[in-house]
Amino acid sequence: MRPYVTEYERHRQQREEERYCPACGAAVPAPEPSASPTYGDGLDDVRKELSPLVRQWLSQHEQANTVGVAR
Repeated sequence: MRPYVTEYERHRQQREEERYCPACGAAVPAPEPSASPTYGDGLDDVRKELSPLVRQWLSQHEQANTVGVAR
């Protein structure tokens, strides 16, 4: 591997870790940890509303599967 490529890649990763835009170098605010990803396709509100229902269904589904597995 060429040293200048390695140095460039290391510098790029360091800038990303410090939350800088790789294209323009501007500081990028860190996303909120509890925020769900935003897709911008017009369905974000639907995902937000369905999220608790999906978790509830999954927990019920897992409980039903574990009850049926008991020997």
